[in-house]
Amino acid sequence: MPVQMDPFPEWLIFAGVISYLLVFLLTLIWDLDNPFGYYERYSGADVSLEPLRDTARRLAKIAAAEGPPV
Repeated sequence: MPVQMDPFPEWLIFAGVISYLLVFLLTLIWDLDNPFGYYERYSGADVSLEPLRDTARRLAKIAAAEGPPV
């Protein structure tokens, strides 16, 4: 039961917008499912853990300099 739309260009634009929104929604869902590319070997969203390691080292040095709690 196809929908009859007389003005063909308007129907084409409407169908294009709906198709674009559906594709956008599917890609958004796919990205939200795996936001940082965790399971991908080489992902463009890889994040370095070096700043976290540097902070942990710096906090360990500060804790060692202060000595044990009183």
